[in-house]
Amino acid sequence: MKAISSLIMFCLLIMLGGCGNDTTLEEAIKENKEWEDVFYITQRNDEFALVFMEEADGMMRAGLVVNHRNGWEASDTTGGLGIYDLSRGFSGMSGPLYLNDKEFLVLTWGLIADEEIDKIEVVGNKDKGVNIIGSKNDMRIYYIVDTKMKDVSAEYKLAALSKDGKILYE
Repeated sequence: MKAISSLIMFCLLIMLGGCGNDTTLEEAIKENKEWEDVFYITQRNDEFALVFMEEADGMMRAGLVVNHRNGWEASDTTGGLGIYDLSRGFSGMSGPLYLNDKEFLVLTWGLIADEEIDKIEVVGNKDKGVNIIGSKNDMRIYYIVDTKMKDVSAEYKLAALSKDGKILYE
């Protein structure tokens, strides 16, 4: 009798331990009602994915989705940049997005308004990759993800260049 009750208890523990919330990345985004307007997902690695969203009022935001033990979960978002509020050729912000209570990455991102801008570079470090993507409304967005920065307030100095390499903005 003792062996049967031990076997039943063992089976229950296995079943309960296996019941996880294996949420996929796409499900985690859909479950977050504030993230209805995600138009771009870039999965940096198995730990997290960066998403960009464009709201109906013209605000752009970035968010972080983190892969926890039980599946993907919406984690953190940035402030917004308005596509109608651009006063320069390009604008942006930089700040931390938290993976958990202690770990973060620094996201530098912004909007490109000037059609003559072909490329964004980090001043003094041309090898540091700056990604450029397009939004649903043909706005271009640049971004840099850095997981190695130790200072949440760290920022890059950026330059916007034309096709012929001329610096348009710095």
